[in-house]
This record gives sequence, C-alpha cells and structure tokens, in this order.
Amino acid sequence: MVKGFFSLPMIGGAALLAVFAVGAIALKVQSARLASEKEEHAATKAAFSGFKAEVERLGKEAREKVEAEKKRQADVNRKASESYEKRIAAVTDVYRRLRDQRVSPGASPVPPLPAAPIATASSADSDQLLSVLEAADRQTQQLIELQEWVKSQK
Repeated sequence: MVKGFFSLPMIGGAALLAVFAVGAIALKVQSARLASEKEEHAATKAAFSGFKAEVERLGKEAREKVEAEKKRQADVNRKASESYEKRIAAVTDVYRRLRDQRVSPGASPVPPLPAAPIATASSADSDQLLSVLEAADRQTQQLIELQEWVKSQK
C-alpha cells in the first residue's frame, strides 16, 4: 500500500509533531509574555506604593502646616483682641475722666481759665461733643488695631 515515499501515518505523525512544536513555541512565547507582564505589574505596584507613600507624607506635612497656622492665627487673634481691649479701655478711661473733670472743675490738674465774655456751651452740648469724640476715638483705635492685625497676617 505504499504509493509514495511518505505514508499516511507518517504524514499524520509529522503533522501531529508539528502541531506540538508550534504549541510548545506558542506556550514558551506566552510564558515569556506573562513573565514580562508580571514584572511590569510588580514595577507598577512598586511605583504606586512609592507614590502613595509620598502623597501620604505630603498630606501629613500639609495637615501639620495647617495646624501650625491655626495655632499662629489663634495667637495673633488673641493678642489683637487683648491689645484692642486695652486701647478701648484707655479711651473709655480718658473720656470718663474728662466727663468727671467737667462736673467737678476743682479736680482738674490744669488751672481753670478766667471767665470769658463769650458764651459757653451747655452741659448737654458738652456731653454730646464728648460722646462724638469718644466714638471717633474708638473707631480710630479699631482701625489702628485692624491695621496691626493685617500686618501680622504676612
């Protein structure tokens, strides 16, 4: 039954051997590709871990800076408030003493002027003038303190 040099079982065996060889080569290529993908995946995971650690470090630094700035700001505000309260207390004290001196002229450290021929302001006008001056002085002190507070923000 041999018609040619190659018999059918021999061709079938060679074809089967060729299929196995191609399969082995394909398996080797896919294994190499898988190994390469695993290496790239490991490198990507390592890079991500490094990135994550850096972001966490930067986040911690930012939180620490925010907390330090909050403390600094609280201190600036406390000092500004204390200074403002002292300034307003001083203004209030000055105008209280002026009102008291006006009521009892003998208590004034400055000797009184001789009576002038011109008309003097009434007590109500004097109170109103002192109130306006005190309000203006308070606002001036508020602006001065605000300027100091703004300077301390830098």
